Amino acid sequence: MIQREVATVQHLSGKMKYGVRHLIQHQSYILENRAQFVEMVSPENVLRRGYTLTLKNGKIVTSLHDLSVDDTIETRFRDGLTTSVVTRIENSEL
Repeated sequence: MIQREVATVQHLSGKMKYGVRHLIQHQSYILENRAQFVEMVSPENVLRRGYTLTLKNGKIVTSLHDLSVDDTIETRFRDGLTTSVVTRIENSEL
Protein backbone atom coordinates (compact mmCIF):
# COMPACT_ATOMS: atom_id res chain seq x y z
CA MET A 1 0.00 0.00 0.00
CA ILE A 2 2.78 2.47 0.87
CA GLN A 3 4.63 1.50 -2.31
CA ARG A 4 1.53 2.36 -4.35
CA GLU A 5 1.27 5.77 -2.65
CA VAL A 6 4.97 6.42 -3.23
CA ALA A 7 4.54 5.47 -6.89
CA THR A 8 1.53 7.81 -7.18
CA VAL A 9 3.48 10.67 -5.60
CA GLN A 10 6.43 10.04 -7.91
CA HIS A 11 4.12 9.93 -10.94
CA LEU A 12 2.38 13.16 -9.96
CA SER A 13 5.72 14.80 -9.19
CA GLY A 14 6.93 13.91 -12.68
CA LYS A 15 3.78 15.32 -14.24
CA MET A 16 4.18 18.53 -12.25
CA LYS A 17 7.81 18.92 -13.33
CA TYR A 18 6.81 18.42 -16.96
CA GLY A 19 3.91 20.87 -16.62
CA VAL A 20 6.05 23.54 -14.99
CA ARG A 21 8.81 23.08 -17.58
CA HIS A 22 6.26 23.33 -20.40
CA LEU A 23 4.68 26.43 -18.86
CA ILE A 24 8.06 28.14 -18.49
CA GLN A 25 8.98 27.35 -22.10
CA HIS A 26 5.65 28.69 -23.34
CA GLN A 27 5.89 31.89 -21.30
CA SER A 28 9.49 32.36 -22.46
CA TYR A 29 8.33 32.06 -26.09
CA ILE A 30 5.59 34.65 -25.51
CA LEU A 31 8.04 37.01 -23.80
CA GLU A 32 10.54 36.68 -26.65
CA ASN A 33 7.84 37.47 -29.22
CA ARG A 34 6.76 40.56 -27.30
CA ALA A 35 10.36 41.71 -26.95
CA GLN A 36 10.83 41.36 -30.71
CA PHE A 37 7.66 43.37 -31.34
CA VAL A 38 8.76 46.15 -28.98
CA GLU A 39 12.14 46.26 -30.72
CA MET A 40 10.50 46.33 -34.15
CA VAL A 41 8.28 49.33 -33.34
CA SER A 42 10.87 51.29 -31.38
CA PRO A 43 11.34 54.84 -32.65
CA GLU A 44 14.94 54.09 -33.64
CA ASN A 45 13.91 51.18 -35.85
CA VAL A 46 11.05 53.16 -37.37
CA LEU A 47 13.56 55.84 -38.37
CA ARG A 48 15.93 53.20 -39.80
CA ARG A 49 13.13 52.04 -42.10
CA GLY A 50 12.96 55.51 -43.66
CA TYR A 51 10.21 57.13 -41.65
CA THR A 52 10.63 60.48 -39.91
CA LEU A 53 9.24 62.03 -36.76
CA THR A 54 7.90 65.57 -36.93
CA LEU A 55 7.87 67.59 -33.72
CA LYS A 56 6.45 70.96 -32.76
CA ASN A 57 7.65 72.38 -29.44
CA GLY A 58 9.14 68.99 -28.58
CA LYS A 59 5.87 67.10 -29.09
CA ILE A 60 5.13 64.72 -31.94
CA VAL A 61 2.84 66.12 -34.61
CA THR A 62 0.13 63.55 -35.31
CA SER A 63 -2.20 65.61 -37.47
CA LEU A 64 -2.12 68.45 -39.94
CA HIS A 65 -4.48 70.22 -37.56
CA ASP A 66 -1.63 70.48 -35.03
CA LEU A 67 0.15 72.92 -37.34
CA SER A 68 -0.28 76.52 -38.45
CA VAL A 69 1.49 78.58 -41.10
CA ASP A 70 4.75 80.04 -39.71
CA ASP A 71 5.11 77.25 -37.09
CA THR A 72 8.66 76.02 -36.60
CA ILE A 73 8.92 72.24 -36.70
CA GLU A 74 11.70 69.67 -36.34
CA THR A 75 11.93 66.61 -38.53
CA ARG A 76 14.00 63.75 -37.12
CA PHE A 77 15.67 61.29 -39.45
CA ARG A 78 17.74 58.25 -38.57
CA ASP A 79 20.91 60.27 -38.99
CA GLY A 80 19.96 63.74 -37.76
CA LEU A 81 17.30 66.41 -37.80
CA THR A 82 16.19 69.48 -39.71
CA THR A 83 14.32 72.57 -38.61
CA SER A 84 11.65 73.94 -40.93
CA VAL A 85 9.03 76.66 -41.02
CA VAL A 86 5.54 75.76 -42.23
CA THR A 87 4.72 77.90 -45.27
CA ARG A 88 1.63 76.13 -46.54
CA ILE A 89 -0.94 73.67 -45.22
CA GLU A 90 -2.94 71.54 -47.61
CA ASN A 91 -5.62 69.07 -46.54
CA SER A 92 -5.82 65.73 -48.31
CA GLU A 93 -7.25 62.36 -47.43
CA LEU A 94 -5.26 59.17 -48.01
